[in-house]
Amino acid sequence: MLPAKGLYHTCFSVPDIERARNELGPALDLTWTAIRDAPIRVQGADGEQESVTLRFCYSLQGPPYIELIEGPPGHPYFATPDGGHVHHVGLFVEDLAAAARDYEAAGFPMQFATVDREGRPQGISYHRNPYGASIELVSTEVREFVKAMIQGDGGDA
Repeated sequence: MLPAKGLYHTCFSVPDIERARNELGPALDLTWTAIRDAPIRVQGADGEQESVTLRFCYSLQGPPYIELIEGPPGHPYFATPDGGHVHHVGLFVEDLAAAARDYEAAGFPMQFATVDREGRPQGISYHRNPYGASIELVSTEVREFVKAMIQGDGGDA
């Protein structure tokens, strides 16, 4: 059995986060956290590392929440050549390294993970699945940050 602790969000990758908020909010009856900039370091399955900055926000309604991300244009993991799409579903896991190995063994290869400068995992690992959107494994260590962010913006995390 894979070690997920439940779906906590679905994420759309969008080319214009302000526009997506304005269109999806009324369409899905959602309000949003503030848009935040997140400089992250990612490492692909090939071991190559790079720094990127994502813009993101979460719905205040949830769980499960809706997340919107806007990545650098043309980026291999965050590009939106089709105008936007479901990017991933996010699951909490207790032991990220063990969960990532379990998902790989179950046929969900790692695409990329957030890492520190030494290449050590930093809370998130993304895995391909045969149906399109990635599976984002999120360490439960990040849960309190997410809760505080959403509650701080008026949501019920």
